[in-house]
Amino acid sequence: MLTAIASQIGPYRLKRQIGSGGFGKVFLAEHTTKQTQVALKVLHTFSDDDEEEKEAYAEAVAAFQQEFRILQQMQHTHIVHVLDGQLEGETPYVAMEYCSYGAFARRYPLGVIFPLALIVSRVRQVASALHYAHELGVIHRDVKPQNMLFGVNEEILLSDFGLAALTHKGDGDPDDPYRFSGTLYYMAPEQFFGSPIPNSDQYALGVTVYNWLSGNFPFYGSTHQFAAYFQGATPPLPLGDQIPDLPAGAEAVIMRALAINPDERYPNVMAFADALEEASQAKADFYALPIDWAQEASAQLWADQALVLHDAKRYEEAKETCSRALALNPRFYEAYAHRALIKYELKDYAAALEDLNHVVEFAPDLQVAYKYRALVYHKLEQFEQAIANQTHILERDDADAVMYNNRGYAYQRLEQFQAALADFQQAITLFPRFALAYANQAGVYRELGEFQKAQDNIQQALELEPTLVLAYNEQAMLLHKLGRHEEALACIRHAQEINPHDTHTWVALGGISYDLEEYEQARIAFTRALELEPASADGWYLLGCISIKLGDYSRALEELSQAAKVRPTYTRAYHERALLLYTLQQYEQALVEFEKAFALDPTNAKYWSEFTSLLLKLGGNDLVRDMLLRVIQRHPTLSEAWFQLASCSAYNDRFVSAHQQYSRALKFNPHNAFAYAMRALCNLEMKHYNSALVDCRRASALDPEHYLPWQTRGNVFLAIGQNDRAYQAFSQLIERNPDDAANWQTRATASYQAHNYAQAIADCTQALTLDEELAEAYLTRAQSQRELAHLTEAIADYQNYLAASPKDMEAWRQLEQVYEMLGDPDRALAAHQQAEQLMTSSHALVEQQSEGK
Repeated sequence: MLTAIASQIGPYRLKRQIGSGGFGKVFLAEHTTKQTQVALKVLHTFSDDDEEEKEAYAEAVAAFQQEFRILQQMQHTHIVHVLDGQLEGETPYVAMEYCSYGAFARRYPLGVIFPLALIVSRVRQVASALHYAHELGVIHRDVKPQNMLFGVNEEILLSDFGLAALTHKGDGDPDDPYRFSGTLYYMAPEQFFGSPIPNSDQYALGVTVYNWLSGNFPFYGSTHQFAAYFQGATPPLPLGDQIPDLPAGAEAVIMRALAINPDERYPNVMAFADALEEASQAKADFYALPIDWAQEASAQLWADQALVLHDAKRYEEAKETCSRALALNPRFYEAYAHRALIKYELKDYAAALEDLNHVVEFAPDLQVAYKYRALVYHKLEQFEQAIANQTHILERDDADAVMYNNRGYAYQRLEQFQAALADFQQAITLFPRFALAYANQAGVYRELGEFQKAQDNIQQALELEPTLVLAYNEQAMLLHKLGRHEEALACIRHAQEINPHDTHTWVALGGISYDLEEYEQARIAFTRALELEPASADGWYLLGCISIKLGDYSRALEELSQAAKVRPTYTRAYHERALLLYTLQQYEQALVEFEKAFALDPTNAKYWSEFTSLLLKLGGNDLVRDMLLRVIQRHPTLSEAWFQLASCSAYNDRFVSAHQQYSRALKFNPHNAFAYAMRALCNLEMKHYNSALVDCRRASALDPEHYLPWQTRGNVFLAIGQNDRAYQAFSQLIERNPDDAANWQTRATASYQAHNYAQAIADCTQALTLDEELAEAYLTRAQSQRELAHLTEAIADYQNYLAASPKDMEAWRQLEQVYEMLGDPDRALAAHQQAEQLMTSSHALVEQQSEGK
C-alpha cells in the first residue's frame, strides 16, 4: 500500500505534483536555501507487511538507482540534466532540471499532425540525444512524446531513463526484471520479445514520426495481433494512402526505420535522422525554397502595405497584398498573421484558422498566434480546440485573466460548468474589477439553478461596468427563467439601446421569444443574429426548430442542414433532421441522419428511445426490427442497437431472443445497468430465477438507484414463494420510486401472500391515494379485509373492483362468500348468479371457437 509523502524531502520543499509514473511521482519543488526550482522524482514507498510489495519495491529501487547513475554521466543539450539525488533512506529521490515549458505530449495531444519540415527538426534533436546515449552504451527503451520535454528555448529534452538498459548487460538477460518494459505501440519487435538493442530506440522514434505525420500508429491490435505483425504477417499501414503529398522518399525512410528485422534499419539513429532530412528537402514546396535578402525585404514592404490597407478597412486589397508578400517569402509568419486578422474581420474563420496554423508552424513561440487561434475556434464553435490553445497560453502565463475568462466561456459552452466556474473565479482573482468575468460566471450559476448567486454576479458586473451588454443579457435570461418575462424583455431592449449589433442580445431575445411560443418574433431575432455572425451553428439549429414549430418543414430541413454544415459534429442537428424526416415518412433519409447522430454519440439512449418509439408509431414492431437489423449490419458492435432490438423481441414476448440480444448488448457495453435489468426480466419470464437474481445484483451494482432490479427481485421471490424477501425487495423499490401506485400494490400482494393482511391493507390504501382507479389495489385490499373478517369494508372494495373488472368470475365468487359470511343470502345468490353467467358465457365461447376450427 502506498504511504503518504511529506511536504519536504531532503533540502527540497514540495510545491505541487506535476507528474506520475510506474515508479513514483514527480513534484515541482524548491531548494530551501538556493531558492531554485527543480523537478523532484520521488519513489513510491510500500508497506513492509506485504512480501510481494517489498519485492516490487526492491526492483523499483534498482531501476531508480540505474536511472540516476545513467543521467549523472550524461551531459547533452537534448537530455534532461540531473542535479542531485538521494538513493538511500525512507524516501529515495532524484532532483532534475525543471522544464517549465512542459511535456510535448501535454502541449500536443496524441493525434495532432505536424508538417514534415517541423518533424525533421524535432527528430534531429531526439536522435542526437539517443545517439549520445547509445555511444555511452545506454538504450532508452521507452522513446515516445510523453518522455520529451520543452526547454527554455523550445528545444526538445529527452527524459525518463527509468526503463533504460546498459548494452553490455546482454540481450534478453533473464535476470532483468524490466526486459519486457516499454510502451506497446512504440516497442520494437525484438524489445517485445525481451531483447532490446540500440536500434530499438530508432524503431520507437520511427513510430513517433509516423504518428506525428498521420495522427495514427502504424499498427493497432491486441497482443496476439502484435505478435503476428512482428513475425511479418501484417505490414505497417502505408503512409502514402493517408498523406497523399508526402514525398515517396520520406515514406521509404520511415518504413526502413520500422523494419521488423533490426538489421534492415539504419546503422544508427543519426543515420535515420539524416536520411529523413534529405528526403524532406526533395519535396517541391516552400520548405526547400531559398529566399534571398532582396525577396525577404520586398516581402516585408508588401506586409507593411497590407497593414496600411487594413487600417483603412480595405480588407480585400489588404488580403491580396499579404498574399503577394507570401509569394516572395512563403515562411513569412507575420504576413500569415496579418492575413489571418483580415480574414477574421471578414468573418472567414476557416480561412483565418488555416493562416494561423502556418503562424504557429513557423513561429511556435509566438503566443499571440495561439490567442487568435483560440478566438477563431470560438467563432467556429469548436470549443475543445479553443481550450487546447488557451491552456497552452496559460501554461506559459498563469496571470492572464482574459485567457482564464475566455477558457471559462469555452467550458461553459461545453456544459463543463465546474471547470467554467473555476476559470471565471481565477480571472476575477487576478483582476477583481473584471466585469465580463462576473457576467459570464452569472450565466453558469443560472444554468446550475443557483439564481441568487447569478443575481449577485450580475449586480457586481453592472456596478463595475454599467453599460456592459452581456450583464443585461444575463439579467434578461435570469428573469425569464424566474417567469418574469416582461422584465426580461425590458432588459433586452436596454441592451439593444447600448449596442444594437450585439449578437448575444439577439440570441437571448430569440430564446425568450421561442420559449413564449412567439415563433415569428424568435425567427426575426435569430435571423438578425445570423446576419451578424453567419458561422453560428446554434443560430441555424434554432431557426430550424422554429420552422418545425411553424410547420415549414422544407425550410427547417435546409436550416438544420446549414447547422450541420457549419459544425459537422453537431449531433443535435442530425438528430432533429432525422425526427423531422420520419415525420415526413422519408424513412431512408431519416435512417441516414440517425446514423450520423449515432456515429457522433452512439451511446445516447434518448436518441435510440425516440428512434424506436417513432418507428413503432409509424410502422409497428416489425419496422423497428428491420431498421435495427440494418443498423446492426453496418455497426455490429453498437451496444445500444442490440439493446433496442432486444426490447423489440421482449415486446413481442420472444424472451429467448431478447435474452440473447441483451447479452450481445452487454458484450459491447458491460456497464449498461438497464440491459442487466431487462435481461433479468427475460430470465424471470423463462423461469430462470437464479439467473434473474444474478442479473438484478449486477444491475444494482452499476446503478444502485435504479428501481427495475428491485421490482424484478420482488417478482422472483413471489414466484418462488419467498414472500418475506419479496416484501423487502418491494420496499427497496418503493424507496426508489415512491410515487408509483403500482409499486405499493405490488408490495401489498407480497404482504397478502405472507398473511400480513394489515400491511397489505395499508399498502393498498397508499396505492389508491396515488391512483384511485387502480383496480388491483381494490381487489387485494378486499381479499385482506375478508381474511380479517372486515366484511363490510371487503364488500365495498369488491364492488369497486368489479365496477372496473365486471368479468372477473373469481372475484364474484369471493364476493358471494363474503355475503354468506355476513348472513345475506339474497345478495350472495345475486353474486353467485353473476359468476354462473360468466362461466356459461365462457363455455359458449370455447364451443364456438372449437366449431370454427
